[in-house]
Amino acid sequence: MSVVGVVRLHENLILFEETFGVDHGVEAKLGDFHYVSDQDGNRQYVFFLWCSGDDLDAFDAALAADGTVTERYVVTETGEKALYCVRTRWFPPEQPLVFPLFRKLDVTVIEARRDADGLHLQARFPSRDALREFRREASAIADRVNVERLYVERAAKNPQRKLTGRQREALVLAYDRGYFETPSQATLEDLSAEFGVTPQTLSRHIRDGVEKLVEDAVAEQ
Repeated sequence: MSVVGVVRLHENLILFEETFGVDHGVEAKLGDFHYVSDQDGNRQYVFFLWCSGDDLDAFDAALAADGTVTERYVVTETGEKALYCVRTRWFPPEQPLVFPLFRKLDVTVIEARRDADGLHLQARFPSRDALREFRREASAIADRVNVERLYVERAAKNPQRKLTGRQREALVLAYDRGYFETPSQATLEDLSAEFGVTPQTLSRHIRDGVEKLVEDAVAEQ
């Protein structure tokens, strides 16, 4: 029987520890993510993070100085939130990471957010054994792994819209080629040729992907 767990990882986390060790009062909520593996099994993340809080300028400076981050851009802003696209450094195959571990254990992410108190996860585990295995392996990701609550999930009245695979691929390609930079480092024509679609189709994938992320963020306000 599946269970929903509220789990917090904190103290010496692998990712973003330097960013959130600075007093800026910002919280980053996961909008979407993608990770890739090379031929040697090394892995790298691309995160889409909705960031909000007291001092986004200080947060941006801390992110730029973080040794686990290689690139970051603001994709869009809405109200007091900024949607960041963040690329991490490469991690060796022996280094456990949260989302590859979730995939291994068939765990579904419901919500993930990061702040000064750690990584807060709400996730659906296929069994209590899967939750216990996650806690065991996550001890190599953070010094402390606390299960704060377990419950049976009720159906959501307004489920969030998730990105399609093509929308995610389009956003990641646009990020990789500097499309979101100011000034832009790539045109839709360049990207569409690489993506194998027309510029109009690629533009729709990018627009719809960003729109879904924005809609989810606005719906939570």
